Amino acid sequence: MSEKTLLSGLVDRQRDAVAHTSGPLLILAGAGTGKTTTITAKIAYMVQELGIDPAQILALTFSRAAAANMRARVEKLLNETSEVQVSTFHSFCAGVIRDNADKCGVRPDFSILEDADTAVILHRDQDVGIRDALLYTSSISKAKDLNITIEKLEEFAGQKKLSGNLALFATHQKVRNVLEQADYLSPKYHVVIANPPYMGGKGMNARLRTFLKDNYADVKSDLFSAFIVRNTELTLPKGQLGFMSPFVWMFISSYEKLRLFLIDQKTITSLIQLEYSGFDGATVPICTFTVENSHKPDYRGGYVRLSDFRGADIQGPKAIEIIQSYNKSLQEAQ
Repeated sequence: MSEKTLLSGLVDRQRDAVAHTSGPLLILAGAGTGKTTTITAKIAYMVQELGIDPAQILALTFSRAAAANMRARVEKLLNETSEVQVSTFHSFCAGVIRDNADKCGVRPDFSILEDADTAVILHRDQDVGIRDALLYTSSISKAKDLNITIEKLEEFAGQKKLSGNLALFATHQKVRNVLEQADYLSPKYHVVIANPPYMGGKGMNARLRTFLKDNYADVKSDLFSAFIVRNTELTLPKGQLGFMSPFVWMFISSYEKLRLFLIDQKTITSLIQLEYSGFDGATVPICTFTVENSHKPDYRGGYVRLSDFRGADIQGPKAIEIIQSYNKSLQEAQ
């Protein structure tokens, strides 16, 4: 799209905002005045006219719907699936915290409950009416905003002597239980084994595609790559994971960030690359590999390539033969 075409549908102030690239710019405008149009046009202008790398552009908005709308407009203007990162403040900041969890004093696998999730838990598990559940949810959100912990809630309950008022005491107990369950909703496992679903971008509906872009932007190329990252979030530090997946992630450029994630943040302990006919009745590029949920840069994993051995019936025996032969050589070397 040419610069003339890009700016043709904009009013003068919008064009000025789009063309302004010499420093920070603040736009003050009410609802329905064309802010999103201006922002998306400015992004396209920076990419097409100024040659700015789209991967270096970050656009943030408040809601998932607004982010999805902005992303769709950017892709339409650029006539392609853009590398521009469009996200909500909530999702982006959660990602920053996860990437710097050690500096923030939290675990990188933390989960965030939305108000609707908390209300459902209250209603389902604590036998609270829908209306009261929504009220309690609002109170919990305000408590979190004010950094009121479970311990502070207990202290408040003691000062107010809630045990003398059965109605208030019961409410306090229910809210306390929900706060505790919020911690329990992040299950942690010592071992995770999975054959994650395979689905490329073309097979995804709009809702799934948007979810991956908002929550797993680095590994959105295929559903299986997002599942791999998600499974590491569900696993305890130093826990063990085992996967069977397409082996395309080892070579194709669109999976580079998944490779970097596994190499720089985790430890691949073993990997077997099967031959294309490794399964009866199917011709698929499959590998199976194990990962430790920690980073050990000096660890030497075990790797087996079976691409020279055709046929499903010999994949297993050949893998065992290679592993046993290697183990024997190690023993003899000692």
